[in-house]
Amino acid sequence: MAIGNAEVERFMQPVANVLTMAIVGEKKWQQELRRFLLQYRTTPHSTTKVPPYELLFNRTVQGALPTLKPCTIVNRHKEAKDNEQKRCTCSKSCADFHRNARESLIKLGDTVPVQQEKKPNVMPKFNTAL
Repeated sequence: MAIGNAEVERFMQPVANVLTMAIVGEKKWQQELRRFLLQYRTTPHSTTKVPPYELLFNRTVQGALPTLKPCTIVNRHKEAKDNEQKRCTCSKSCADFHRNARESLIKLGDTVPVQQEKKPNVMPKFNTAL
């Protein structure tokens, strides 16, 4: 499996489960697939906290049941972007903590050793360079 297809492959697992259960339960697989896709598209994403349907169509899903709040046009792209940025910042800080990453003490203009190409044993292994 290629790295580029990992997200697609991961999404296809629950789709295959839904189709298998529809066939085993002797239900119409097209109807079950539509039901699954509606649930998937209206469930808020874990990172953006906004359902994909609202980001794509810029409105909430209008189902058969009435809603208590009035249906207004929503523009939640900024909210989704902010939530994603917060998640990225949190993930970076956690990764830095687990990897013991810290800010470099090397400043511009410092002299640092640079490893040279392998030469005869009489040459020094390191040389200072700017």
